Amino acid sequence: MNSELLKVIEEEVAAERRRIQDLARQESEALLAEADAQAAALRQQAGDERTRLEAAADARARSAAGQETSALLLATKAELLDGLFRQASQQLQSLQPNQYQASLKALITEAAAGFAPGFIIRIRKSDVAAAQALVKEKGWQATVTADDTVADGTVVADATGALTVYNRFQDRLAKVRPALLADLARELWG
Repeated sequence: MNSELLKVIEEEVAAERRRIQDLARQESEALLAEADAQAAALRQQAGDERTRLEAAADARARSAAGQETSALLLATKAELLDGLFRQASQQLQSLQPNQYQASLKALITEAAAGFAPGFIIRIRKSDVAAAQALVKEKGWQATVTADDTVADGTVVADATGALTVYNRFQDRLAKVRPALLADLARELWG
């Protein structure tokens, strides 16, 4: 009977061992499957994060490139507009003598408007005679003086120098420049 009992016990031990091994294998497979699922989820998260980071880097690069392009375009447009004003200034400097004299008379007349008798007309040396002739023609009580700082047009001041009107070509261009810039930009670029 001992041997039968031993045989039964051995069979029960073997069966229990198989049951424990099967249970361990099932638990091990379940743990491996769960670990695989977690790893796949982490890989997906990492991929999503990498994609998000790449998209953000791409957006930053595009934005920087867009800003640089805009700055270059703005600088080019500004240079073109500056060139137009330089060209206008050069054209004013190269007026024919009769055109310049007519412009000079208009500039002096405009600048002198509203001044009390005794005002001073400052003008370049070569224009003194023309300015004196205009003063005589208009019947003004004014002094005409040559001024090396006046390249064209005129500067008119009251006798005390407290009130001064600058009416040179460059002054006129500077005065109309802000208004003309918007019009020129609209005309050139819509």
